[in-house]
Amino acid sequence: MQIFFLFTISTLILWFSYWIEPLWMLVFFAFPPFIHGVRKVLEGSMIKVLLWGVLAGVLFLILGLPPLLVVESEVFQTAPAAGLMFYAELAGFFAVASLVYGGVFSLLFALLKFAKEKIPAPSLILFVFPVLWVGAELVIRYFTFGFDWWLVGIPLVVSGPFRELAIWGGVPILSFMVVLAGSLLYAAYSLRPLRQHVTISIGLLASALVALFLYGVLLFQADTIEYPEYLPSVAILQPNIKFPEAYPVEDDAYYGTLIREALTQNPEIIIFPAQILSTVTPGEEISKDLWVRLIGRSLVDSDVTIIFYIPIKTEDGFIYQTMFAIKRGEVVGQYRKEILFPVSDYRPAGFYKYLFGEPSYTISAFDRASSKETNGLLTPDGFIAAAICNEPFSPEIVQRIRGLGAPILVVSGSDRPFLSDFIFNGTLRMTRLRATEADVWIFRAYKTGISAVIAPNGEVLYQLNRNERGIIFFGGESDGVKKF
Repeated sequence: MQIFFLFTISTLILWFSYWIEPLWMLVFFAFPPFIHGVRKVLEGSMIKVLLWGVLAGVLFLILGLPPLLVVESEVFQTAPAAGLMFYAELAGFFAVASLVYGGVFSLLFALLKFAKEKIPAPSLILFVFPVLWVGAELVIRYFTFGFDWWLVGIPLVVSGPFRELAIWGGVPILSFMVVLAGSLLYAAYSLRPLRQHVTISIGLLASALVALFLYGVLLFQADTIEYPEYLPSVAILQPNIKFPEAYPVEDDAYYGTLIREALTQNPEIIIFPAQILSTVTPGEEISKDLWVRLIGRSLVDSDVTIIFYIPIKTEDGFIYQTMFAIKRGEVVGQYRKEILFPVSDYRPAGFYKYLFGEPSYTISAFDRASSKETNGLLTPDGFIAAAICNEPFSPEIVQRIRGLGAPILVVSGSDRPFLSDFIFNGTLRMTRLRATEADVWIFRAYKTGISAVIAPNGEVLYQLNRNERGIIFFGGESDGVKKF
């Protein structure tokens, strides 16, 4: 019972630091009780070690799920019709996730059990455990979503100096620092009276962590947040609805007001959030006439570059979420989504409807490696690259954006159907990390929030919060937010 209590306390501390940003520093105190519980587990037989590993992994997974389960009522509105099959599939999904977490934690505990027989306790706590923990996180990430989610280093993203340190290896570097700090705290308290070599090890490791943080401070202070004059001015729209109620969108009651107001400020670029059309459009229909019917003649005929995305079906039968940049009715750039979250993007309404029979259409991930097409740049000048919806959660996006060399990344998407502010703030937090890692300006346009302008150092300069309707103007004569 004591071991279970220790694991629960540790995971709850992580939960508060992960989901409540002002409490991010609590994450450094999450591991002392966990390590104490692990040491007690390692005193038992290998069978008990493996079973406790399964329990710890499942507990770790379950306590990270609640914000993800707070969703709109329509998510499960067809569940009665689906009957037992729905609940069986849903239970199967969580069973697979539990199997991954439980299996990895069992392996972690088993490796610690073997190491305990050959390595002194101080070295096991200070050196072996942090390395094995980060390795476990990498394995879990690989076998689950491939996304940076529910990793112990993520709370540090809130801090600018720690974001700067992430450029050396992403979230795993931050996780290592968190676990090492927790190991140091535990060792300093539990291994007393400290022997000389243990004291020296603790002192050196603590000094290294402090030195790294101070280096991060210097990097953060050296970063500039001054927007270069040669980059374009933008207007980011947040209509606070799922889809337009009328087409062309400039005649829609929610979009139309925003568009007309945006045009009064003469921005060079107007960015629409997420897909503005739920149905699939055949690629052969792409033309100026389509844009006029979809967006409106006055906006299409203007000198403004318009950025948005819709699902497009190619001649080969593939359907890609495709972001377009058009100017005066002509496509000047496009991006096809390359990274799909395994339980989303199968329908406009989300992953949950994919559980109920055949989807109305299936989105494909664009394979840039096997294609001769250039994918990613939205403007001929090379200033703007693109990402769609949840792609910033994937560490792969950093290398892609760095390779393109564009100083601006447009991220368009939606956090619907989630109802928890924790999710909205969490997706914004990950976007801030990618801005720092890739050293780019990020213009984030989300239908119901949070839309934002994020500087290359990860700081949010302007934002529209969840359920607000308005426009963010940036890079022009009158930067700021106008709400409606």
